Amino acid sequence: MLDFSESTCQPASVANLERLPEINRRLADAVYDALRELILARDVQPGDRLDMDLLAAKMKVSRTPVKDALARLASEGLVQVIPRGGTFVRRLTTRDLAETFDVRGALEGLAAERVAVSAGPSELEALEKLLHSLEHDALDPEEHWKRNALFHRRLVELAGNLRLVAIYDLQAHLQIARVHRRSADWRGRARQEALEHRAILQALQNRDPVAARVAVMSHIDRAKKSLLSDFEQLDGDGGSATSACASDMKQPNRLLKEGLS
Repeated sequence: MLDFSESTCQPASVANLERLPEINRRLADAVYDALRELILARDVQPGDRLDMDLLAAKMKVSRTPVKDALARLASEGLVQVIPRGGTFVRRLTTRDLAETFDVRGALEGLAAERVAVSAGPSELEALEKLLHSLEHDALDPEEHWKRNALFHRRLVELAGNLRLVAIYDLQAHLQIARVHRRSADWRGRARQEALEHRAILQALQNRDPVAARVAVMSHIDRAKKSLLSDFEQLDGDGGSATSACASDMKQPNRLLKEGLS
């Protein structure tokens, strides 16, 4: 057995570490954010092939941050990697959305129970301020979606469970956003949404975990039905992801248009 009790080992010299790559986390995150926004805004369409070299050239970066970003997007269900076939914007199905809402309901319902019991007065006041900003009539669809997402994520954060937040962040909002940001009747639904948000906040302020969970689940169930209805009326998001991607491989690459220029 080796004895390191009186080890004379020295730290590795700078020269020995020269082969370690310098990680520019800000650049990697910027590439990821740009590609994710491109997909959510539908500047690239479901089924479009994402060419790594073209993406890197458009953003004037190396292939490495692009490759890393695509891997993150694949883990979130926004792109699909076909072995020896390429990477594609993933097509959504009604099942994708329905299952995402179910997962989101379970996570937010659990969070609401915890928040009703443990959140401090100042935290609930901050949550109420978020609601005020969300209810502003002058909001456009994009800003409304962002503030709505912020409200729901903050609710999950207040539960104080890091694993819950990590699972929620994985894809709870991203798939839904692809449809939500295209809904024509968003303003009419925002009024109903505001009433539901207020019911959630009231249950939290009353320190009633059961009522908080019920209010969240009711809100998400209504949103699920609304967005599934929207989804069925939209063109281009249905069908099998794998078969769609296989079909697109036979077509000219329609990547990006002017999305990253």
